[in-house]
Amino acid sequence: MKPLLSSCRWPELPEPYYSALRAAVSYAISRYEVSAVLLAGTVLRGAPDRASDLDIFVLHRGATRQRVQKFFNSVPVELFVNPPERIPRYFEEDNPSGRPMAAHMFASGFAILDQEGQLAALVESAQEWLAKAPAYPHQHALFERYFAATLIEDALDIYERDPAGALLILGQAVPRMLLYVFIERGENQPRQKDLLAAVAAIDPELADLAGRFSTGGSLGERLSAAKQIADRTIGTRGFFEWESQPERAADG
Repeated sequence: MKPLLSSCRWPELPEPYYSALRAAVSYAISRYEVSAVLLAGTVLRGAPDRASDLDIFVLHRGATRQRVQKFFNSVPVELFVNPPERIPRYFEEDNPSGRPMAAHMFASGFAILDQEGQLAALVESAQEWLAKAPAYPHQHALFERYFAATLIEDALDIYERDPAGALLILGQAVPRMLLYVFIERGENQPRQKDLLAAVAAIDPELADLAGRFSTGGSLGERLSAAKQIADRTIGTRGFFEWESQPERAADG
């Protein structure tokens, strides 16, 4: 273990993250036949939140993949253990969802260990995937618009007799409507933590409405903001005419 640890490079991290990182990498090396280790996440980018964890990809010479969540030095750590040949498949599989998590982690990560020179090619591939527009499934935007409109309609249906229940539904609808903006534009969707800032960058007025919904004083003010968000994003507050593409019905 010691010779391999001595080959590691370490980013500059504040405590308790630095000690946690070294302990986590030591743990991974003791448990797996490690060939490469990559650190990613908000802690590395220097903008951790109170509950931020360390995200670590561990490439090993085995044929299995595993996810391990464990505390090191009281810091939550997520270990993504994979054979290196599995990583490009994550890049490809994430693209149609509009949430290229693995590609973003590799493109912005820090190579702690790379015994066989595998990370450089994976980082280059990750950057190429991030430059691509998401290949959303056919009619994906239409279906997302429908789901959001259904939530708005349900909330409006029960608002007078059950305002608390309506707000619970609107709490699902508003983020979905904000994400719809990126789907309609054919862009990757931001993380929930970054959603409001990403919306503000392209539509400050919409972001202001979202803020008013989240922090509005009265139930009426929040409902009004949600209606305006619906008008500005999905263009409806309920049922609208549409049809799916014909598909062959399954036999039997």
